[in-house]
Amino acid sequence: MTRQPFLVPLLLLTALGVAPCCAATASPAPAVIAAETEASAASDGQPLPSDSGAQFDARFKEIDSSSFEIDDAEHAQRLLEELRSLLPPGDAARERLYSTMQCALSFDNDNAGGLAFAEEKLQLALAAEDHAVASRLYYCKGGYQSALGASDDELVSYEAGIAEALKAGDSVLAAFGVAFRGAVHSIRGEQARALIDFLDAQERFRQAGEDIDAEGMLFDIAVAYRRMELFDKAEQYLTEIEAKARAEDDKSTLVGVLFQLGFLHEERGELELAEASFKQALELSRQQDDRGSIGSARLALAGVYVQTDRHSSALGALRRAGADFAATSNQSNDGLLALYTGQARAGLGQHREALQAFAEAEAALKAEGNLRYQALLYHARSHSHEAMKDHAAANADLKQYISVRQQLGENMRTEQTLLLQHQFDTARRDLENQRLTAEKALREQEVAALVKTRRWQWAAIVMGAVLMVVLSVLAVRQVLRLRRLQVLALTDSLTGVGNRRRIERYANEQISESLAQKRTFTVLTVDVDYFKRINDTYGHGAGDQVLVRVAQTCEAALREFDQIGRTGGEEFLIVLPRTQLAQAVQVAERLRSNVAKLDLEDLTPGLKPSISIGVAEFKSEDRELKELMRRADNALYRAKANGRDRVEVEA
Repeated sequence: MTRQPFLVPLLLLTALGVAPCCAATASPAPAVIAAETEASAASDGQPLPSDSGAQFDARFKEIDSSSFEIDDAEHAQRLLEELRSLLPPGDAARERLYSTMQCALSFDNDNAGGLAFAEEKLQLALAAEDHAVASRLYYCKGGYQSALGASDDELVSYEAGIAEALKAGDSVLAAFGVAFRGAVHSIRGEQARALIDFLDAQERFRQAGEDIDAEGMLFDIAVAYRRMELFDKAEQYLTEIEAKARAEDDKSTLVGVLFQLGFLHEERGELELAEASFKQALELSRQQDDRGSIGSARLALAGVYVQTDRHSSALGALRRAGADFAATSNQSNDGLLALYTGQARAGLGQHREALQAFAEAEAALKAEGNLRYQALLYHARSHSHEAMKDHAAANADLKQYISVRQQLGENMRTEQTLLLQHQFDTARRDLENQRLTAEKALREQEVAALVKTRRWQWAAIVMGAVLMVVLSVLAVRQVLRLRRLQVLALTDSLTGVGNRRRIERYANEQISESLAQKRTFTVLTVDVDYFKRINDTYGHGAGDQVLVRVAQTCEAALREFDQIGRTGGEEFLIVLPRTQLAQAVQVAERLRSNVAKLDLEDLTPGLKPSISIGVAEFKSEDRELKELMRRADNALYRAKANGRDRVEVEA
């Protein structure tokens, strides 16, 4: 069946089985429904039918279950008509619940209409203080807002839906809201927050006995891992879900998995595999007549076509994708449509048209806050400006590209730190629970020993000693794990050198020492030249190895008290304590020369990396690191502009 993208896995009655009307977790309770039905029937002068609403409740529960499948839009319409025929006249409570089913199934390929309907019915539910129905309608509203590109409003709707579910005392309903909120965080790039929400939702489902829904969260967890570039872990989850979906002929789930596998292959540089996955997703979406998914598949394929220089094919796919999105009132992909259009036009040498498309893309991507695609935009647009001989604009875009890449790197580090902190807090909480459990067991043993013979008293003492040993072992293990986490939090996982936090902390220490002892020091900002070209030409695996070799080469050429740290994708910062500018330039030239001599034939023939370096010496007026970094970055920009593979100094 064609469904709105937020309906997978939406609790709105069709996908993952939130308990329906009259079940323990539903809206509202049977007594409330019965009372309202009796009052309505009495006021209308109608006799109350026997078994009132029971058939509606049973059919509603069946459709609402996790195992129920809806084939297509016509099937959905027949289900709605059947439920309407079972709805007792004048039953206000069931009428409100029925409206949630309408919200989920009546607006196939009509997101704007679905949003208007959700808002109208939501006001009725709020006025009646029907918290469970209001929660469902908030979720439905958030889904349509997502399809229309209003992610901020979507998050507000999900938060409100969670609050209504908690008022209703419905833990499963709240779990779905937490999962939806996690999906918004994931799309925004806040993967640690997303994972925390997904794991929270999964635990809520398990505690409620909803094992199918708990298992369904594995897909969202896999997507978050992919977006955190933990590709192996993401692929493990996705391939397991794919195998199960194929075995059960679950086409809706299979489409989602194929999209994610395609994105994973694309991010790894495995473009042939990515294209195959997207084409499979397109074919399945056609079989289900899902215009939204069809458009998404064509858009994803256009991205692959652009990267493989099939620019005319990309433009054709983009035109068809735009028509698909227009048919469903879906505006959430406008920025990416314009970006790929600009890249395809540029690939065909149509740079003036490309710049127009890039302008549209920039406005949409900034509104979305999508830094990853903004970086792609600035990089692509700089080439078009160069082709149009507008060097100033090209340089400005290059600076924006570097700035956005730095922000992306910082965001990724923040997310990883947040996830590590969450894992540490969870482990510490578990240890505390174990300690309290052990202490409770020890006290119980001591109380029992008081009323027994001396022999049992000795046994209790021995048991206490054993428990204390266990606690000591657990405490030691936790301390060791904490130390490992602290090391990981200050180390770049790819290159093994310090990460941004560590190198900036070291630089700030040097500032304090220089101000106190009237000593100077110097910083070097290092950038690997043409790194995207290396990735595009030789693959991301080779690019990662280039970063590792460059970092190791630079670290080996430094003194014991010099420090190097990775501050961005292909960017490094080096701090040289008690080093004046002239000495630092010699060090920089040595680093540049050593990197230029690197032999990478074992990776791939013809790969010759180089680096550009900006040098700046600390001055007394540099009260903050960012002022010193700004001067070093200015020198780096000049090194890039003057041909790369060189050292520039900022006085």
